[in-house]
Amino acid sequence: MRNLLRFGLCCALLALSLHAQTPDSNPNGNQWTDPALDNAKAEAAFKSIAHPGLPTLWLIGDSTVRNGDGQGKGGQWGWGDELDPFFQTDKMNVVNRALGGRSSRTYYRDHWSRVLSQVQKGDVILMQFGHNDSGPLDDKARARGTLKGTGDEAKEIDNPITRKYEVVHSYGWYLRQFVREAKAKGAIPIICSPIPRKIWDETTG
Repeated sequence: MRNLLRFGLCCALLALSLHAQTPDSNPNGNQWTDPALDNAKAEAAFKSIAHPGLPTLWLIGDSTVRNGDGQGKGGQWGWGDELDPFFQTDKMNVVNRALGGRSSRTYYRDHWSRVLSQVQKGDVILMQFGHNDSGPLDDKARARGTLKGTGDEAKEIDNPITRKYEVVHSYGWYLRQFVREAKAKGAIPIICSPIPRKIWDETTG
């Protein structure tokens, strides 16, 4: 079962990557990702699980996985929105819980516990972060960055967005937390490589 699921995921992601490169698949591909939605509003847009008794493939990540509220605003879609047709959804759930504007840090802090509370033994969690992790740690606009690297170093900050004390960790640290906590519930975590970030201007085209 696990090998078949992994093979299906590989095929689906390959097909989606090819689709994403076609001219009409993302006409606004050179734009920045949408600003982070209000947490309550964002989670209110999530659909309920269709078949709670079946195994579930969970998707978590940023707007490259699920853009905005998942309605294709501005012609932009996350690759997770196109994953359903590759699976037999009468035998398993495909649940996209990614949120635009999030980094591994802000998703772990604000949303992960809600997802994890619904995860069952044997579920698969497909995660992709990194697109928003390179930003500042404590700026007044987003405050969503993580420390570079995969170590256990940390930095204490006063978060100007949440107005709370926060300990910020490395990108690798947050990924390890997702993996450890998913495994602790008997789920199978799979980490996807980040989507390449391409920035063009008048000199680079």
